[in-house]
Amino acid sequence: MTDRSIDLEILIHKSWENAVKLTASSGDSSNNSLGQIHRDCANVWIDCLGDAFREYYSSKNQRAFWMNNRDNRDFMLNELLFDISVCQIGWVESIGQGKCLPYISKCLWQVESEFDKSNSRQITKDFSKLVMGRSESQLFVSTYQGIRQEQILSMCSKIASCCNGNLYLCFVEHPENWLNGPKSPSLFKWEDNDWRQF
Repeated sequence: MTDRSIDLEILIHKSWENAVKLTASSGDSSNNSLGQIHRDCANVWIDCLGDAFREYYSSKNQRAFWMNNRDNRDFMLNELLFDISVCQIGWVESIGQGKCLPYISKCLWQVESEFDKSNSRQITKDFSKLVMGRSESQLFVSTYQGIRQEQILSMCSKIASCCNGNLYLCFVEHPENWLNGPKSPSLFKWEDNDWRQF
């Protein structure tokens, strides 16, 4: 399956709109700290993006993993190494009781999302996780950095050259702007050792 078989831009925009709507309608959060509100927004974003990937990759031999996904009972875990992992699975027979046990036969997507807008160390740390993975496609999500967006693209270029597969970088607004008409996400693809607007 190639990266063109999924319309990543539509998937991201749909997930983004859902996340912004859900946080806007979540009610009074005045008792929470600003940091907690932002973490909650980041979690809603991962849930919406994970749901969109799960909806697209819905065959019985595909699984989407993320922290709040409770559908992977056969693996007995939610998250698997990355913020979101989309995998092809196979089955083997257990040694003792002859039960069918699932295993990861191929990774289709690895997604990392970092909403810290002030610490580039967090960005490089999370982006570097994609180097460790072996996947058909990888996506890193960062918050808009205004004029720093070009700096982030440049900084991540060195790391991107170490990744394999189809690699994308998406910028979304920081949660502090979600109630004020946030900009749409912007998506870039790593091609020929450069970030190209997708």
